[in-house]
Amino acid sequence: MLTFWKQLWGHLRAKSPKGQYVWLGLSLVMSLFWGLQSLHFAFSRDFLIQDDARQHIFWMQRFINPALFPNDLIADYFQSVAPPGFTAFYYLFAQVGLSPSLLSKLLPTVLGVLATLYCFGVSLQLLPVPAAAFLSTLLLNQGLWMEDDLVSATPRAFLYPLLLAFLYYLLRHSWWSTLACLSLLCLFYPQMALLAIAVLSLRLFDWRCGHLCLSNSKGSYQLWGAGLLVMAAILLPYKLTTTEFGPLITVTQAKQLATFNYVDGYYGRSFFFSENPLIFWLFGPRSGLLFWGIFSPLALTGLALPVLLNQPQKFPVAKRVSPQIYLLVQVVWAGLGLFFLAHLLLFQLHFPNRYVYHSLRTVLAIAAGMSLYIYFEALLRPPASLPKRNKLAIAFQIGCVALLLLVPFSAGLTLPNQLFKPAREPELHQFCSSSPLLASSCL
Repeated sequence: MLTFWKQLWGHLRAKSPKGQYVWLGLSLVMSLFWGLQSLHFAFSRDFLIQDDARQHIFWMQRFINPALFPNDLIADYFQSVAPPGFTAFYYLFAQVGLSPSLLSKLLPTVLGVLATLYCFGVSLQLLPVPAAAFLSTLLLNQGLWMEDDLVSATPRAFLYPLLLAFLYYLLRHSWWSTLACLSLLCLFYPQMALLAIAVLSLRLFDWRCGHLCLSNSKGSYQLWGAGLLVMAAILLPYKLTTTEFGPLITVTQAKQLATFNYVDGYYGRSFFFSENPLIFWLFGPRSGLLFWGIFSPLALTGLALPVLLNQPQKFPVAKRVSPQIYLLVQVVWAGLGLFFLAHLLLFQLHFPNRYVYHSLRTVLAIAAGMSLYIYFEALLRPPASLPKRNKLAIAFQIGCVALLLLVPFSAGLTLPNQLFKPAREPELHQFCSSSPLLASSCL
């Protein structure tokens, strides 16, 4: 059995001019598999909508029929807080006849493919091995499709391709493209724009001779300054604009609302506060440092990457890792810094967990793909005479990894976590859809 795995690994790591495109093609196939699976389910019955789309997208039916939701404070509120790029994106498609509700079901597959392309590119920049890039994209897609972020088609669905594009162009020193991605993050998901500018800020420093020093790279300062100007130009007008709903909610006000608390055995929709400090600081879905959502356990192998890189004699492929790998560390530090800053300025920077949740899920997937390749490349090149016990141990490890890679392909695991909601009163929706006056309001 071990011989079979060695032969298979030899084929997987074989170098050829077309090898990169084969692995990229496989990465896209994996993304499309989950995307089309989700798409099929989204259209499997009438009046099915993703949970968060009921908040952030329903009001966009006004793009088709401006008379909808008159004097509706809920619709007015979500329209007022929607990022401008997100609103404009749906508005443009509505003008060519594609309803927001339909677009919200089609969009996740496209965003998943874009995220896959940029993840593959980022991984190749850090470790020029297409097979490792494939593993990274596979783990990224498993995490994306086992959660409801991407399938929501809300602002946070855009952050993954945009954040990965930002990292890709930053690695390639393509400053204009980097700034363009930063601009799009500001327009679609401003919280990740803060993460991006925090990463650019950390790149102003270097670690030399055991000391933290200012960078000698003139380009780093120029990019940082340009990034600040771009972010200020886009976000300041948005931040300074007042709405009919008044200033942002305060901590005192939020603590008095059931939606932010655990009351009478029920968690509020925006549950945040907890009397248990472990929940509040570590495991709370909006306040906790260690709440990272659902993803493949193999993604946690990304935490082993520093250990592997420090043992190049034992793991030879580690020598091929680019010095730019520190970008992943910078993303982690930027997320942690913004997490604590968001707690300090509670609600001014949205929920603290958002900064570690999205950044760590992205970084872990990339690092885990590299870790798995580096580890198994060394493991499958043992001395010719290995004790039978060692061969069985290697075969067992490979079997466990293969199993953990295959399990997330199950629709029974991914689809329930995507939180599609059927209509509670389908007869009422059916009646509304048959009325010309009300049809455009039926989701």
